[in-house]
Amino acid sequence: MPSPIHEALHHALRGDPDLIGSALRHAAGVNLNVLAAEEITNDATCIQVTERRCDTVMRLEIEGHGTAVLLVESQTKRDQDKETVWPQVVAHFQDKYDCPVILLVITQHETTAAWARGPFFRSFAGLRASLVLHPTVAGPVTVPPVTDPSQARTDIPGVVLSALVNGSSQEAPGILEALRDALNTVGEEERVARYAGLVQASLQNNPTALALWEEIMSTGTQRFVSTAEARGEARGEARGEARGEVRGEINALLLMLKTRDIAVPDEARERITGCEDRQQIEAWIVRAQSIEDIDELFD
Repeated sequence: MPSPIHEALHHALRGDPDLIGSALRHAAGVNLNVLAAEEITNDATCIQVTERRCDTVMRLEIEGHGTAVLLVESQTKRDQDKETVWPQVVAHFQDKYDCPVILLVITQHETTAAWARGPFFRSFAGLRASLVLHPTVAGPVTVPPVTDPSQARTDIPGVVLSALVNGSSQEAPGILEALRDALNTVGEEERVARYAGLVQASLQNNPTALALWEEIMSTGTQRFVSTAEARGEARGEARGEARGEVRGEINALLLMLKTRDIAVPDEARERITGCEDRQQIEAWIVRAQSIEDIDELFD
């Protein structure tokens, strides 16, 4: 039960513009003429369910620091709605798991990265904002191109991230050459296949780099022969029926399903590869991020 002191302190301000103005003047050093103070509900429970999701959410165990929740958001452009949604999502997961929450935004576009760094807040009449969000951003400036093969070989995740973030840049071909040499030193075929597939999906807006990477993966003198075979399911039929603009989206969808271990029977595969509606493919890609069974893709 709240103490009498607790109740008195906040009840004193209810409906009293003068006391509110005085409290703000002493607390924040600003002189505000409060004209009216209308009490509204103090219940912050959201009765209407509003769907808010992050692209990926992970719980991390970090040496020397313990547990944290990582929220990952992939952004292709500025989205003003996220300036309101992100603080809500961060607060939700911090409350739910009672641990620090890190919001990581990843993008290929520096203008988007500059916006995503924030800070995001809403202030009023010179008062300090009560909630300020500072996302962590992985973009072309914070993740520079890695084109030196020796550097790439010593930092495999770094060169993979460089390829993902800089896939739309003019530096992409040089990064891919360095990545090829680096992945040739990796003994785990599944790891190579996963990295190669992710990079391929990130190059859809760079036809020159995409063609180079597909050539690298299919060249008989490279270790990517086994990788290309492992990814044959995700690329084969779409390649055989390549239909211009939808080809990349079909490849990306099949790759996402494969990466998430969603079984794709022949009937479902035929429906996907036979679709010529780009908007439909893009809608499936969005839905594929959260489904557990292929049937949910078509619901």
